[in-house]
Amino acid sequence: MSTYLHQIFYNYNKFDNETSLSILNEYVLTNKHKQIIIDSFNEADKPVNDTKPQIQNNESKSDMDIYFSNKKNPLFWSVYINVYGYEKYMQISNKYGNAELEEKRKIIEFLKKNYAKLKQVNSKVTKALVQEWMSELLSATKLSVSLLQVFSVYYNKNIIIYNEINNTHLNFSSGVNEETELPMVIVKTRDNDYGVYNDISTEKINQILNGVCLEDIEKPLKGISSYKMPELIEIADRCGIHHDQLKKPDLYGKIWNQLQTAYNK
Repeated sequence: MSTYLHQIFYNYNKFDNETSLSILNEYVLTNKHKQIIIDSFNEADKPVNDTKPQIQNNESKSDMDIYFSNKKNPLFWSVYINVYGYEKYMQISNKYGNAELEEKRKIIEFLKKNYAKLKQVNSKVTKALVQEWMSELLSATKLSVSLLQVFSVYYNKNIIIYNEINNTHLNFSSGVNEETELPMVIVKTRDNDYGVYNDISTEKINQILNGVCLEDIEKPLKGISSYKMPELIEIADRCGIHHDQLKKPDLYGKIWNQLQTAYNK
C-alpha cells in the first residue's frame, strides 16, 4: 500500500523545509542506489555454497585393523566381514536386511542337513540345540555367541572370540587343522560391541590365547572339585575379579557368574 503525504494534512509548511526533504533522499532512485539494487540481485544469483558437513559413517576400522559394524546385528556382520571382505560388505549399500536374511537362510538349510557334522566337531551339540539355533537365526535381531559354533563349521573356519572386559576367550572349532590356517578372531569390547580382526598376526593370536580359555559359554568353568584355591585366585586375578576374603565356593561362584555374564550381555 502506498502512502501519499499532502501539505493540507499538516498545520505548517512541512515540505517547504529543505531538511525535511533531505530525509527522503534514501528513497530516491539515484545512480548510486540503482547500482546497489543491481549488485544485490547479482549477489542473489551467485551459486549457493551447498557444501554440507560430512556425515561420519559409523562403519569403522581401528588402528589395529579391527572392523566394526554399526548394524543391529554386529556379531553376524563381524563374521560376514571376515568371510567375504570389508569391500563386499560396504557394497551391500542399503540392502543389509536382505543380505542378512539370505545368508541366514543358507545357514539354516545347512543345519537341517549337517547335524552329524556338527556333532562330530562338538560332542555337546544336540538335535534340540540345532533347533534352537535355527529358531534364533529366523527370529533374533541379535545373535548369541553360541552360534559361532555354527558359523565355524558352515564357513569352515576356526573362530576365537576374545573378551576385552575380562581377558578371556572361547574357541569354536570347524574341524580344520589349526596349524594350516589362522582362525577368525572376533573381539568383544569393553563397550559390549563386536568387531573382527583383519589380517591378525600370529603374535596377537598367541597374546589372546595366553588369557583364560573358558570351557563353554554356558559352563565357563570345570567342576569346583577340579580347582584348588590358588588356581581360582589366579583365574580371578587374570580376569580382574576381586576375591579378597572369599571362601572357595563363593569365589568359584563369583568367577562363574562374571565370566558367563560377560558373554551374554
